[in-house]
Amino acid sequence: MTHHIFTPNPKAVPPRRLSHPKRHFRKVMRKAREFDAEEYMQPGDWANLWHYHADWGGNGNRGWERYRSKYFAALCIVYTKLAANINRIGCPCQLFISLNGIDAGQDAVYLHTPNPSDNYPTELDVVRWGIPEVEEVLQGFLPGFKLRAGETSDGGIFIYSPDIGETVEK
Repeated sequence: MTHHIFTPNPKAVPPRRLSHPKRHFRKVMRKAREFDAEEYMQPGDWANLWHYHADWGGNGNRGWERYRSKYFAALCIVYTKLAANINRIGCPCQLFISLNGIDAGQDAVYLHTPNPSDNYPTELDVVRWGIPEVEEVLQGFLPGFKLRAGETSDGGIFIYSPDIGETVEK
């Protein structure tokens, strides 16, 4: 099961390699650390599946160990900042991470609240919730959070904490 998020996807690898990977990942992590959750979480604000990507280029498709796990770590920093400020919104919300089964460039942290589009709450379409082996691996990135992981039909993974906001499970 965990091979879905750890296996490289050569069909979606960008044509150019990272010329300075250490510099690139320092920048990715700096942007995540500088992310200002308060800017996106003012009282009275709403979010219609607002999201933050760390890997638009899809370099995480090259493999979990050297690439995707580093982008995931950046997403976890943003998730933690949003979770710490969740009460600022003053309304119900959902907070979760999506690891796309086909393209790592689509991995993101999502924040969702009641909104004018009236599509709240969202219920994520997963095949199975509660995947202990995935939750255990990802727990190392989000210590202090109780995690639930669900697998989608295309091998993607959704992660959320039932202690933060409202559930995303059907």
